[in-house]
Amino acid sequence: DGIASGFALGELLKARTGASYTLAHGGVLGRAENRAMVRLLKIPLVPFQRIDPSEFDVVALVDTQPAHGNHRVTHDVVAGKKVVCLDHHPARTQIEEIAADYADIGGDYGATSTMLTCYLDAAHVPLEQDVATALFYGIKSDTRDLGREVGAVDVWAYQHLIEHTDMALVSQIEHPRLPRGYFATLSHAVRKARCVGEVVACD
Repeated sequence: DGIASGFALGELLKARTGASYTLAHGGVLGRAENRAMVRLLKIPLVPFQRIDPSEFDVVALVDTQPAHGNHRVTHDVVAGKKVVCLDHHPARTQIEEIAADYADIGGDYGATSTMLTCYLDAAHVPLEQDVATALFYGIKSDTRDLGREVGAVDVWAYQHLIEHTDMALVSQIEHPRLPRGYFATLSHAVRKARCVGEVVACD
């Protein structure tokens, strides 16, 4: 959801203002589905440590918030810059929270991808197939196929995106090729699993 939303926001700003953007992520791009989405849709995602924050005028947090703690955007990174925050999760507060110049947080959304679909529609930006496919998968995965925390706007966005989405690529994203090591790790985890009542735990 976060990757798709960041991609859509960048393309929205590029379409409306001509601005360039860099889509960065912290940590490891671990899920095979996320790696497949980035590769198949050619999403220009780079590790955060490879960028120089001083080269940017605006920093946008997407599918997260300043106080969330799961990103690398600190006070030093945003010093002297405009900050944008778009997130479907309920608002979080924290002492010394980074102030956003523009924030759209919470609301009746099951995914941040739904929010960006609304933004693109309101801005009359034509849906490119790669962006639509990313947003469709973002909604699909974050709401578990419209089965979790879904509002009417999520259903609208899902249906709105279908005609612009490459469903064959969605299938490839959902069922990516996995390396042999994945199955070795899974086998190891199953063998080491411990049952406590109705709970199964493994490292």
